Amino acid sequence: MYTLKEAQPSDSQLIKELAKQVFPYTYQELLTQDQIDYMMKMMYTPTLLQEKIKTQSERFFIAYKRNEPCGYLSFEKKEPHYFYIQKIYILPQFQGAKCGSFLFQEALHLFKSMCSSPLRVGLNMNKENERALRFYEKQGMKIVGTRKQPIGHDFFMDDYILEIEL
Repeated sequence: MYTLKEAQPSDSQLIKELAKQVFPYTYQELLTQDQIDYMMKMMYTPTLLQEKIKTQSERFFIAYKRNEPCGYLSFEKKEPHYFYIQKIYILPQFQGAKCGSFLFQEALHLFKSMCSSPLRVGLNMNKENERALRFYEKQGMKIVGTRKQPIGHDFFMDDYILEIEL
């Protein structure tokens, strides 16, 4: 049903276009429009995405359903046995259609193939995003902390830190 492809530098524009659809949709009731705009500019410039993909400082993967992009994921290997999911977003029309579960489970399989057990996987998520929290808890993740981080222009990310051990 779904397939996963590792992003190449040439996919940076596609990732930006996906983000332009899903990021505002995800955060429209949680953040101000000014903060959404700022974060989009901060995280999704094609040049920045290309550099991250080229250097693999952050690895990006795109989920497809019959050749139609439906979501994306990025992660970093922070420590020998710790992976950090930077981004996992699903287009609105694919939410509730198992694309998120596919993407998350594929990431876990990938992490297991890159590292012997035991390993931990972590991510941060907006404290106000109850739907995402339910999703991650369903995937087996647990809240292990909180973090309020300034990101510039007087904006903050106020997050839960979630982890799962495999």
